[in-house]
Amino acid sequence: MKKKLKRLIINGVFLCALSSKSFSVQAKETQIELNFENIWGVNPIVENGTSLVPLRSIGDLLGANIDWDKDSQTITIRQEGVTNILTIDKKLAYKYNNDEKKEIQLSLAPQLINHTTYVPLRYIAESLDVKVDWDQNNKKIKLLEPFNYKNYKIYLGDSIEKAVSSLGEASFTMKDEKYDYLFYVDDYENVLIIYSDNNAVKGFTSNARTMKFRDITNGSNNTINAPGLTIVRDQHDGDKIAVMSYNTNSTVPLTGEALMCNERIIFELTNGFRAHNNKSPLKYSSVISNVARNHSKDMADNNYFSHTSLDGRSMSTRLNEGGINWGRCGENIAAGNGSGILVFGQWLNSLGHRNNMLGQDGELGIGSAYNPDSKYRYYHTQNFVLRR
Repeated sequence: MKKKLKRLIINGVFLCALSSKSFSVQAKETQIELNFENIWGVNPIVENGTSLVPLRSIGDLLGANIDWDKDSQTITIRQEGVTNILTIDKKLAYKYNNDEKKEIQLSLAPQLINHTTYVPLRYIAESLDVKVDWDQNNKKIKLLEPFNYKNYKIYLGDSIEKAVSSLGEASFTMKDEKYDYLFYVDDYENVLIIYSDNNAVKGFTSNARTMKFRDITNGSNNTINAPGLTIVRDQHDGDKIAVMSYNTNSTVPLTGEALMCNERIIFELTNGFRAHNNKSPLKYSSVISNVARNHSKDMADNNYFSHTSLDGRSMSTRLNEGGINWGRCGENIAAGNGSGILVFGQWLNSLGHRNNMLGQDGELGIGSAYNPDSKYRYYHTQNFVLRR
């Protein structure tokens, strides 16, 4: 009888003490790292240089679907159209890719130890298209996953030169205290923003329908359980994924250059949203952005949240004071969220703000501010302007 293994958040429950099999040792000093993040609580068992890990732990980490057949002692692992079948205590595994069947000789068979199934880490990872590296100096196993954009496969950890050789030169770049950003926005239906550090790809944000990470695709309504993955769903379009972003959350408050990069991310995602709704792109305006930024800063410094300034000035007054000869204008504001991706999601799923993003024409300016002493800390303003 087959029993479906539930995908669970990793914790110590997956680790069991070693059985009486004396040939295995628990490598307490060995650390596993997935996409630059240490994975705590998963200590490999090492035999003859091969690392075994708890099946459910690694399956959940890599987003694989796993079936366990108790009667035949077989493990079936599925991801992205590829199926791997392994059997306890047997070194022969089978890999099915569409109609192709391949026999794989394992260096070490899967084992059942104290009712926990352990599998060879390298085979499982590589069968799921994950790169595996051994860092001898730090006694660390490094796992790096790919994302698929259009017809390109880019691995986290790839050099920027390698990514650019596939994707071409970015539309423009920006930089803050943590990341270098490569913006690919020549085609707004396929926005891609790459986050890099030390000349390596560290994360991404994209609205492209061709974007795929693990079994997750934009435009789908998959149920998601993936640490590090930020998803924006469109509640007005079947709860489909509009934007996915991986490994892009900053651990420090966004200030200075980081805020300006955040502003530009909101701008590009707004135009991407318009493109998917057959609307022409808005033109970026640094002058209008200054007006928007000043309003965000005023809200942050004076601890309020409103379209009307405390001195009574309206949006139109602020635009006039900024020297902008407007014929039509609109404004979105948001507060409390430091992530530009999630701010875009707030506006996307609020009908009034959504209508501004789709219904306005001309130019767009975006400004953000941060004040740790204010009620909401982060404040964001979008100003839409069609000039006379």
